[in-house]
Amino acid sequence: MAHAPPTQATPAIMKTTSVIWLSVATAACVALSVAITLIPRASTTIRSPLYLLPELGGQVNAITGLQLTDGARTPLVTLSKTDQGWRVEPMHFFADQKQVLDLLTSLSALTVVAKKTADPARFNELGVADPMPNNQTSLYVELQGTHPPIRLIIGHPAGAQGSYVRPAGARHASEVRPALRLGRSPLDWVEHRLVDLPERTIKVIHIQRHDDWPWQLIRPTAGAPHVDVVPPLRSSEVSFAGAADALFKTYEELSLTDLRPASTQSNGFDQSVVTTFDGFTLTVARISREPPCWVSLSASIDRSISANDNEHTQALITERVQAFNLRHREWEYQLAPERCSAIFQKRSDLLRALP
Repeated sequence: MAHAPPTQATPAIMKTTSVIWLSVATAACVALSVAITLIPRASTTIRSPLYLLPELGGQVNAITGLQLTDGARTPLVTLSKTDQGWRVEPMHFFADQKQVLDLLTSLSALTVVAKKTADPARFNELGVADPMPNNQTSLYVELQGTHPPIRLIIGHPAGAQGSYVRPAGARHASEVRPALRLGRSPLDWVEHRLVDLPERTIKVIHIQRHDDWPWQLIRPTAGAPHVDVVPPLRSSEVSFAGAADALFKTYEELSLTDLRPASTQSNGFDQSVVTTFDGFTLTVARISREPPCWVSLSASIDRSISANDNEHTQALITERVQAFNLRHREWEYQLAPERCSAIFQKRSDLLRALP
C-alpha cells in the first residue's frame, strides 16, 4: 500500500509563525520592563540638613555680643567681645572662651529634626512662648553683630540630644539638634581656672599662717620623687614618705567657685608662696580667717633662680608675670574648702611624734 509523502510547511506558514512568536516575546519583554519600573525602590537621594539659623553660617566670628534673658525679659547674662577675648558683663571678667565659641558653633549648626506646633496656645508647653511677665522658663538668646540681630527662644529639652526652639517672630516651633543647655548665671560663663602649675614644675612652697611659724615644702631637684618638710617640728617626723607630695598637686588647675572686685590691699592673714624651677613665683593671700575662703593672687620673679636662665627665657617669665598681675590684681576669688585647706596646710597635720 502506497504511503502519502509527509506534509511539509510552506515558507509562508513558517514566516507567519516566526512573526507571531517574535511579537509575543517582544510583548513579554515590554511587560516585564514596565513591571520592574513600577517596583518601589529605596531612595538614594541625600537630603541636605535643614539649618535653623542659616544666616549665622560663616558669620560666627562676626558676633560681637550675646545676651541671655528669661521669659520675663529679665537680663541674666551679657557677654561682650573685646580685643582680649570674650568678657562677662557688667563685671568685665574673662569669659570661658571655649564655652562661648562652642555655643556659637552649636547655634550655627542647629539642624531641624521636626517642625512642631504653630499654635501659639501650645508654645508654652514647649517653653518657646513670647515674653510675658511671669514666664521664667524660656530662655531668650540675642546675638549682636549681624543685621538684624539674631534672636532665638530656647525652650524645654527634647530628649537627651535635642531642644525645642523658636526663632523670635517665627510661626512654628521646632525640634533641633544638638541640644542647647545654657547657664543662666554670669558665674556659669566665667573662666574658672585661675592657675595651672604642674606639680613637677614646683620647687618650693612657703607657708605662713597666723597661728604657726613659717615652714616650707621643698622638692630638692626637679626629678625628686618626694618633697621635704622644712623645718620639721621638734621631736617629730613626716608621717610617711610622700605625705606632703599631694600639696604640690593643689596648684594644678586651681579654680574659683566665686569672685568679686578687690576690696582690700591687705596682704592677708595667711600666705602661701609657690616658686617654680624657672623662678615664677605665685603668692596666694587669704583675705579673712572666717569661711568662706577668699584669696587674692599675685606673681613675681625669684631672681636667684631665674638668673641662671638665658635672656630670652627671663623675658618670657617677665611677660608671664606681668600678664598674670594684670589679669588678677583687681579681683578676689573664693576657693573650694578642700583646696583652701591644702593651700594653707598646717605643718602639724603632716607630722607625727617620734617614738
